[in-house]
Amino acid sequence: MNVKIIVDAKIHGGNPSIDLYSRHYNKLKYHTNPNTFLLKPGIQTLECDIDFYPVDCLNIKFKGKVHTVPDTFVKLNKVIIDEIDMQQFLLQGKYFPMYDENFYNEFSPEDFYCPGTDFYHNGVFELQIKTPIWKFMMEKYNVS
Repeated sequence: MNVKIIVDAKIHGGNPSIDLYSRHYNKLKYHTNPNTFLLKPGIQTLECDIDFYPVDCLNIKFKGKVHTVPDTFVKLNKVIIDEIDMQQFLLQGKYFPMYDENFYNEFSPEDFYCPGTDFYHNGVFELQIKTPIWKFMMEKYNVS
C-alpha cells in the first residue's frame, strides 16, 4: 500500500530521520529499513510502499534527534494511505517517546501521548489500522 506522510520539521542540529514501517515489519529480513528518510527543515512529504496485514499498525519512528536550543521537533500534519486521507484517525495515534534515562527519572513524563502528532523526543508514533483502508474507514463511520 502506498503511504504518504506530511511533516513539518524544525531542525536545529543533528541528523534526525524518520522510519516508516508496519507492526509486522520483519527486522531480521533487512539490515536497514528501506523506508528511512533524512529530515530537512520545513514541510516535506515522505512516501513509500508498505505491506500491511489485515489488522496492523503504521509506525513512524523519529530518531537521531539531539537536544539543542532552540529545540528540534517534528509535527505530523497528515497521513495518506492509498490516496485515502487518514485525518479523521490521526489524533487517535499514540506517540511513545524514548526518553533519556536521566530526563525520565527527573521529570517522570507520560509513557505515551495521545494525540501524539508532535515529536519532541526520539520515539515511535503508532496508528492502528485495518485493511482494506476504505472498508476500515466505512466501519468507523458506521453508526449503529
